[in-house]
Amino acid sequence: MYRARACSQLGNAGHNRPFWARSEVSYRVHFDDPRPQRNVVDHFENFSYKAEHHDVWLAPDGMLHSLPESLQHTVKDWQKAGAALSTALERSEAFSSEALSAAYPKGSRRNFEQMISGAQQPFNSPPMMLPPPIGMESPPYTPYDILACPTPLSLDMISQKAVDARTLYLELSPLSIADDLYPARPRLDGFNEVSWEHYTERHDALIKDCQIALQRLKGYKRTIDITLIEEKSQPDLESKSAFETFDKWWTGMQTKAEALEQQVQELDVPTLGEVTAMANAGIASW
Repeated sequence: MYRARACSQLGNAGHNRPFWARSEVSYRVHFDDPRPQRNVVDHFENFSYKAEHHDVWLAPDGMLHSLPESLQHTVKDWQKAGAALSTALERSEAFSSEALSAAYPKGSRRNFEQMISGAQQPFNSPPMMLPPPIGMESPPYTPYDILACPTPLSLDMISQKAVDARTLYLELSPLSIADDLYPARPRLDGFNEVSWEHYTERHDALIKDCQIALQRLKGYKRTIDITLIEEKSQPDLESKSAFETFDKWWTGMQTKAEALEQQVQELDVPTLGEVTAMANAGIASW
């Protein structure tokens, strides 16, 4: 309102321009919208779906033509939203089956097997006994041999047990210390952390797409229900039979929409523990 009033006063000779407006052009540029006016419709929906999914949501031939025009457009958008939701669920289910290959890529598994086959000795199998010390000989007798008159020193030495080399190696190995400080997770078995993080982020995005498609489908349903109530308040003889036919089809389609809503609510990203259990069970064929 203020902009229109200011621009209309430019033609008034008695109107004084502010000090910063040297001419009428500079004064008009300040109030005009700098963005060019375009004849573009920006209130339309963009649906992404497969043709086979859209055919499932179509109404019988000729049924929508007898309905009001406003209701026809909304029902068609609802059908496209249902097809988009079905397509999004199909993409999410197909991507969910790739969890095992994302956590354990075949290339990483092959490299790990080559590393294990090329190793001469596993890391967790230390020598069963320590080599004998060089340059030392056993004395002719030890305090263990003198048991007739034990001394306090010999009693302390007798009570001590011999140390197992294998147990000592496992207790002091870096892997045993790491198990206490860090949680258990796949290690040296072909697990690719970068690939797994990329998979989980992508899976979250697909689930978000399904949730958005579901909300759009439910929004069109509410609009159709409100429009039906308004149109049925003053029906004529011709539209009354058309509404009855549409109500039967509409009620049946809601069962399909509710089933898809249940599928969206059950969507979840597979956990690393589940995928690791599948890999340990040998389900995957490397």
